[in-house]
Amino acid sequence: MEGSDNYTEVLEEALSRYRNYLEAKLLPELQNNFRVYQSLFENLYNILLRKAMIKENPYKYEEKITGINIPRKGPFTDAEKQAEMSHRLSAFHSQVDFLNNYYTMNLDYIDLKEVKKLLGIVKYIDWINLSESSVNNTTGTLAEYLERIKKGNDSLAGGIINDTTQQLSKVTVKIISILKKFIIFHKENYKLEFRKRVLPPLKNEIRNLAPEDENTLKYAKKIFIKEMSGYPYYPDLVKEILSEDYTDDNEKLKESVLEKIKLTDESPKKKKKKDLPLKQILLDGLKILGASGINLSDAMVKLSSDSDALENRILTIGERFKLWILKSVRKKETGKIYEIEYFNEATGAGKKEKVNFELFRKTVTGKTVLFSKILSKNTPLYKRLEMASEEQLLDLLNRNITDLQKIHRRMESLHTYFLSEVSREQRQKLKGIKLELGAIKNSIIKANKKRYEYVSLKEEREQLKKLGIEDID
Repeated sequence: MEGSDNYTEVLEEALSRYRNYLEAKLLPELQNNFRVYQSLFENLYNILLRKAMIKENPYKYEEKITGINIPRKGPFTDAEKQAEMSHRLSAFHSQVDFLNNYYTMNLDYIDLKEVKKLLGIVKYIDWINLSESSVNNTTGTLAEYLERIKKGNDSLAGGIINDTTQQLSKVTVKIISILKKFIIFHKENYKLEFRKRVLPPLKNEIRNLAPEDENTLKYAKKIFIKEMSGYPYYPDLVKEILSEDYTDDNEKLKESVLEKIKLTDESPKKKKKKDLPLKQILLDGLKILGASGINLSDAMVKLSSDSDALENRILTIGERFKLWILKSVRKKETGKIYEIEYFNEATGAGKKEKVNFELFRKTVTGKTVLFSKILSKNTPLYKRLEMASEEQLLDLLNRNITDLQKIHRRMESLHTYFLSEVSREQRQKLKGIKLELGAIKNSIIKANKKRYEYVSLKEEREQLKKLGIEDID
């Protein structure tokens, strides 16, 4: 029994609309979710590195990645655990970075084979069922590491782990949901091409087509190779086509296909966008800054160690004389005073600044404590933030972004200063803060994006109110 003659045309039109929907809406969502995924994973990856659970691959940035490759999954012994997890998580981190910075994100490129690879990446670590008893060797060991950190004395790291793993679970679900829709499109588009190119000559060869008939499948493959050169041959999809066109249930099967790619009315979702609470955007910005607290703390510990190394070094006669001159000039100044230099982006000129190291350390410590309270939903401060007005939250976000920018600038300049003031042999003993500075800078950028997002939406809603459209909150 052959279905309605215009099914191919109806399917083609429906797939065209579905394609537009995927490209206009879901592809940007997929890109955004992968960026969020990378940001969240990097939070955990950096914590694992700082806690020495894993070691950074020294050759990581020399490796050239040209496509998606799933890191190895096999079992390993306890003796191999740290080395193996270091390698796997480093490889995974590189793959996720490749996805966001070099991967070709368009619907034609992300075919069925590529979707399978993307699913392999996003499911490589089972964030949805993160457990030490996981059958996934990598997931189980990672869960063990994270649980060990959470049980330690670092409550800030524990809070970040809890929040980050929950968000990774949610974003994983979103990515998988989008990729499943890509699979539906590519399967039905493949079947459409088969109907247009292969079915007409196949019907000329065989009058009574049947899905399970070996002769039918043999001729179908022969014609497919000729008419659809360059396409992979999927026997299961070919059987689906024949079932949808030449069985007693063909009408139901066709209706099922059209239902899968049917687009629902998007207007309720547009209203939901209007209902997006502006306060939450500001709270998210503050939480992003809060996550940088652990980086501030680690960087300050390293700078303190470098400061001690500088103060306790063996001085030459020239250095002693220079120090005596400085102390004579700075009679009123107490503590360790360092004159740092930095580049002023606003004026394009270099500037010098004196930093009282002990006061700076107290400032950073205070900021770290504040950020830890912002990050934890159980603190009285967080409760007050939830009750605060938008104006108060925006002011707090502005002040903390400015403070963090200043701290980042001073930390970077202090590190450069320490390197310049010690001998070449002593430089090797100083502790680098490149990783921490990068993470802090990343937090500033992301918090700024939240601030701009808030201001943009606020202005948009004010304009709508002026036009008499009041139902927007």
